[in-house]
Amino acid sequence: TMLPEQAAMLAVPIAAVAVLSIIYGALLALAQQDLKRIVAYSSVSSMGYVILGLIAYTIYGVGGATFQMIAHGLISGLLFMTVGVIYNATHTRMVGDMSGMADRMPVTAGVFVAGAFAYMGLPLMAGFAAELFIFLGAFESTVLPAAPLFTAIAMFGIVIVAGYLLWAMQRSLFGPFRLETDYEITRAPIHDVVPLIALVVLIILLGTAPEVFFEMIRDATVDVIEFGGDI
Repeated sequence: TMLPEQAAMLAVPIAAVAVLSIIYGALLALAQQDLKRIVAYSSVSSMGYVILGLIAYTIYGVGGATFQMIAHGLISGLLFMTVGVIYNATHTRMVGDMSGMADRMPVTAGVFVAGAFAYMGLPLMAGFAAELFIFLGAFESTVLPAAPLFTAIAMFGIVIVAGYLLWAMQRSLFGPFRLETDYEITRAPIHDVVPLIALVVLIILLGTAPEVFFEMIRDATVDVIEFGGDI
C-alpha cells in the first residue's frame, strides 16, 4: 500500500520469488528426516502462497493471504506441538528411528494426520479455504502478467506437500511398531492432548465456515485495495 505503482511494476519478480518459495520449500521438506524440520520447511512453502496472494492485488488474493496466515498459524502450531508430544515420549524426532506410533499413541497420531491433511489443503479444513481464496485471487489478477501460469505452478506445490507429509506419516506412524530407544511408549497425557484437539477444532471451524471469518477480512481488504489507488 505504500508503493503500489512499484509493487505493480515488480509483480513478476515478486511472484517468481513466491513460486520459488513454494516449490523449493516443499523440496527442502521432502529431503528432511527430522519431523520438526519437515514442519519448519513447510512454513517456507506456505509463506510463498501468502506472497502470491498479496502481489495479485485483488480482494481474494490479499484476503486469502491474510486467511492463509491465520490458517498456517493454527496448522503449523498444531504440528509443532504434536511433534513435541511425540518427542517427549520417544526422545527422537527422526523419521527413520520409529514406526507404528499410531498403535501406542493413537490420539496423537490421529491429530498429526489431521494437521497434515490440513496442510495438504484437504476440503473442510482451514488450509483448503486459504489456498482456494489465494488461487482465485491470483488467477484473476490484472496486476500480475501471466497470472494463470504462476497460479498453476503454485498449485503444483500441493502435490509435493502431499508427497513428503504422506511419506513422513507412513514411515513414523504406521506399519509395525519399532522404536530405536529404550523408552516405554504410552498414550500422551490428557494435558498434552487437550490443546491439540482444541486446535483441530479451530482448523475445522475455519474450513467449514470460512465465510464468517473471510467477510471480516474482506471488509478490511477492500480498504487496502482502494488505498493503493487504481493500478
